[in-house]
Amino acid sequence: MMFLYNVRWRCDDGVKCVDVDRVCDGSADCSDSSDDTDCDDWACSAARWKCSDNVTCIARADILNGVANCPDSSDENPQLHSECPENHHMCDDNAHCIHDSYWCDGFAHCFNATDEGLHCENWTCADDFWKCKDNLQCVKAEYVCDGKTDVDNTFSTVHGCSDLSDEHIEICGCLEENGWLCENQLGCVDEELRCDGLAQCNDKSDERLCETCADTWWKCLDGSECIPQQSVCDGVPHCYNGTDEYDESCCWKGYRTCGCDEGQWECHDHKRCISGR
Repeated sequence: MMFLYNVRWRCDDGVKCVDVDRVCDGSADCSDSSDDTDCDDWACSAARWKCSDNVTCIARADILNGVANCPDSSDENPQLHSECPENHHMCDDNAHCIHDSYWCDGFAHCFNATDEGLHCENWTCADDFWKCKDNLQCVKAEYVCDGKTDVDNTFSTVHGCSDLSDEHIEICGCLEENGWLCENQLGCVDEELRCDGLAQCNDKSDERLCETCADTWWKCLDGSECIPQQSVCDGVPHCYNGTDEYDESCCWKGYRTCGCDEGQWECHDHKRCISGR
């Protein structure tokens, strides 16, 4: 048997090359059938598994899939795999192992999703992981009390508890001195950072009901929050009640007149006053 460029295999006729995963797969691709002969000594590629007949290689994904892919049906033996490497756990299909850190992390990694569910109540989280209040999910300890409720299960990673318990005040507490509790009780910010023009709480409550605003920031007319000065009278409401687009707000910025003196007339653009004579 001869390899060609590591991922292709040259037939014994010296003419045709076939994909290495097609060698010893039980179906001849070479015209001389050399890709399916002398398979006893053939080591399957990493993505393939060798049947108990020591001849045929099948895709690992086909192990215990309910269909016999090996000629001797050895791929459907429920006792096929009985052990996993250290720090790994066996899925209920008895065919696939996943790392302990993926077990009960809020996202299914086993094909049949048996790594998630009610059984997680009795699961002990891996080192450097923290168990959420619902007792069903483990998250990285570095995500606990980081001020973020960043659940992202769009692919294969969950950064926070789905019940938000990793940010709850019962767990995180509040700073002993100069601490200000967010309204949703999911975070705590230093009093000096409150009303600084940059929201620290995920509900932005630290930037509402501010007595004063930071430099280059403007307080909404109802005093509810601070917004950047450049956002005042820009045609888009930013204050909760839209007061940043009121005439008096635009007057403050100089975009409109604040009324004309006696004897003057206000132009239609509301930006200039001219003599009424």
